[in-house]
Amino acid sequence: MIREETKRAAFKQECDNLFNSYCERGWVEHPERKPIMYNPGDIARAGSQEDTPEAKKTGHKSATSIASRVQRDKDYYQSKGMSKTASVGGVADLTRCTMIIESFSQVPKILTELRQQLPSLQVSICDYINEGGYSAIHLKGLNEQGIPYEVQLHTPESFYLKQISEYEYAHWREFNYQAEAKKIDQIPDPVQRLKAQTLLNEKKAMKDADERECEQVYADMHSRADARISDPEINAEIVAIADSINKEYEANLAAGKVVTTKDNKMIVALDKMFEKKGLSQDSMAAELAKSKLLTKVLPESQGQLIDHCEKVMETIYTPTIENVSAEELHNVQKDMPEAPKIEIYKPKQKEQQMQSNENELQ
Repeated sequence: MIREETKRAAFKQECDNLFNSYCERGWVEHPERKPIMYNPGDIARAGSQEDTPEAKKTGHKSATSIASRVQRDKDYYQSKGMSKTASVGGVADLTRCTMIIESFSQVPKILTELRQQLPSLQVSICDYINEGGYSAIHLKGLNEQGIPYEVQLHTPESFYLKQISEYEYAHWREFNYQAEAKKIDQIPDPVQRLKAQTLLNEKKAMKDADERECEQVYADMHSRADARISDPEINAEIVAIADSINKEYEANLAAGKVVTTKDNKMIVALDKMFEKKGLSQDSMAAELAKSKLLTKVLPESQGQLIDHCEKVMETIYTPTIENVSAEELHNVQKDMPEAPKIEIYKPKQKEQQMQSNENELQ
């Protein structure tokens, strides 16, 4: 956590500028819903752009979001020629939350406590910024029913930046060059096929440039966000505890003491139905929405996950659980002053022209 108020305000302002630039690019569907800065001790409920307000309020994945992820996995396996089957149980964050901590020096104690609270715990020390240090600690596992959970440990600043950087990720994640190239190969007219391939190559080049540009900005901002482990002793302690937890998991898995998603009959039944019927993404979402998995099991599992994390946080903080719907969040934020629009990225005219060209081809 950045302790100096002026530096913290400057960091938040820079994040807001980045958010505004994404709004100008059209990457943000609801610009009025700015991310909020959490405080140490808060447990943040997750929620992607695809999730419904109801799902965001509880924190577990929505039917639409799960179906989207299963479809992406299915497309990926097919593009790679893999025989692997996409599964609802393969969505590692069916239930999820983020624990906001003041400093990574608290991670060893939190991991020790969570080890007692969460079954089948595994730890990943994640670095998505390619410049040394860490951007977050990711924890995952399965509860007693075989329902996946994910818990992230973030400082207030690293989580604020993560919420904003996800707009860039969400914008490009649906772009699958290999899949689009295969579709273009089926175009009979050689002239139209060449035009489509040229547009596809330009889009890929733009995606690569955007990723490099954003990556550098994220790295620069993380370096000022107190979002990394700088103390070698703390780093070593976290790695040691993580290794111990992961080895314990592997030993239990080998001994057959770990529940898997295949032990959950609802997940198995849904997977079989999706595979047998060859359902579209929308049809999968509709079946999921009315299933017991979504109406009962995930809300209960999400509540249990929050309870476990809250017990751990109470050993360090007096936590406040963020539990607001998108509409409530909008009402809170709509009166907040807009951050000055300092152009970090300019909307690219070429991107707009490419979209126009794609529309003409269609």
